[in-house]
Amino acid sequence: MDIAERERNKAGQAYEANRTEPPEGFPKMPMIPAGRYVDPEFFALEMEHVWRKSWVYAVHGDEVPNPGDYIRWNNLGEPLVFVRGEDGKVRCFYNVCAHRGAPVLVPESGTARLMVCNYH
Repeated sequence: MDIAERERNKAGQAYEANRTEPPEGFPKMPMIPAGRYVDPEFFALEMEHVWRKSWVYAVHGDEVPNPGDYIRWNNLGEPLVFVRGEDGKVRCFYNVCAHRGAPVLVPESGTARLMVCNYH
């Protein structure tokens, strides 16, 4: 990146940081009705058509720093668990026993060397 390009980037960043309204020529956007923020039917539509089809931030690697550390996650209505493996990789699984449908890990977070439901 040359000096002129770097200066253009800095000027653009300063402009964006200091502006108080949309840029000139930006299309007028309609107001979003307040009821959408609390409407269960609209929420269900968003879950189905937006959030379940998009990349969603779930957990940061620092939340499961050591092998066996896990954290449960249910923010999209699915019982998931993120766990760091012995190889250092973080993986996500359904927190459900395939045999009985019971939760595998009950506490919100912790360390588990073996992940099995209470029936096994």
